[in-house]
Amino acid sequence: MILPLSFFSRSPVLPEFRIAEREFVNLHIPPRLLLPLKREAMTYMPEGEFPRRVQVGEVLARAQGFPLLAPLAGAADLHSDDVIRIRVSGALHAARIDTQPQFENMQAFLDFCDAHGLFYLDESPVPLSSAIRRAIGGAKSGKLRAFVVSEADAELPLYWKSVFAGMGVERLHLEDLLRGLFPGVHIFRTQTVSDRTDFFHARLLQPAVLIKKALRSKELRSPQSWLEDGVVYLAPPVVHGLIRALFHGEPFTHRPVVFRDFLRRKDTVALLPNGSVPADVFADRLPADGWEAPGQRNESADFLASFSIAIERHAAFYRFRSMKGQIPCTGCRACNDICPVDARPLSLIFDQRRFDRRSCFQCGLCELVCEANIPLSSMIGGLK
Repeated sequence: MILPLSFFSRSPVLPEFRIAEREFVNLHIPPRLLLPLKREAMTYMPEGEFPRRVQVGEVLARAQGFPLLAPLAGAADLHSDDVIRIRVSGALHAARIDTQPQFENMQAFLDFCDAHGLFYLDESPVPLSSAIRRAIGGAKSGKLRAFVVSEADAELPLYWKSVFAGMGVERLHLEDLLRGLFPGVHIFRTQTVSDRTDFFHARLLQPAVLIKKALRSKELRSPQSWLEDGVVYLAPPVVHGLIRALFHGEPFTHRPVVFRDFLRRKDTVALLPNGSVPADVFADRLPADGWEAPGQRNESADFLASFSIAIERHAAFYRFRSMKGQIPCTGCRACNDICPVDARPLSLIFDQRRFDRRSCFQCGLCELVCEANIPLSSMIGGLK
């Protein structure tokens, strides 16, 4: 989809798909969920007879005393030796969404685009060499106003950089673009699926974090480009996908999670919306079950809309670890994924001996993306 220039005009009427105007929706849940029984060093053994109908929170399997609970009601059967399949019927409903207008942030985005002549770009990729040729043609005709690049522009020959500069074409770095796209936004999420584990993971992205993530992406080895309405946009596809997801109003999902208190050996199942943090569930639901609600809350959830929709083919089950004075770690691995030196900061929670202290230079990115607000920087500083 290519948005016209009128989309970026300072009109008081906002398009229907703007985040601030999203409303409650009903969406169907997936026809089946696949629950892997082999998880890292732990193998779950099925419990009870299969096939059978199960309810939410019913024990399906156990491993070393830890139960695997059904996230949704349905008909459960052993799909294979290491997978339990639940065929589900019914529908999930949007449980929480921010309906407060965020015109200040959105207007800042429009102002940024107006100032730099930026437009929403066609998602169809073209080869880099073709993009350069088309860009040169646009510059000669006076139609090219900006050339947006990531730090991967080092791959762009110096000759072409000088050509653009000589034609008065402004070259904007991706980081500058993103800071204009997300002013004042503390958190941004996208979804990825790991085929190895069949888990559904949420990724937390901020402008600075997104840059670090993009620079480490293998996709940068073969850059994708877009040229439309006088702007060439050079960045890995993941970045374009994030922008498209945000401004198309594509839904974010809930993920089923298993909360565990290791002291009382007590489990409960809850739906944790992407766009919120464990503290929201603890504060709103778990105190009634005798749980102690942490005092921290993540204000970033107030900006992003959270939906409840189908988690296609995948479900996530995270075992929460109770820590005094802290929100439990969700095991989302965002800290590990963002670490620029692969020091394995997640090991600070589960096994500090695996943390690579010598490689860590305490950049603070792991703490920045931690959805549980765990003070990882302080934990690193306290290591001997």
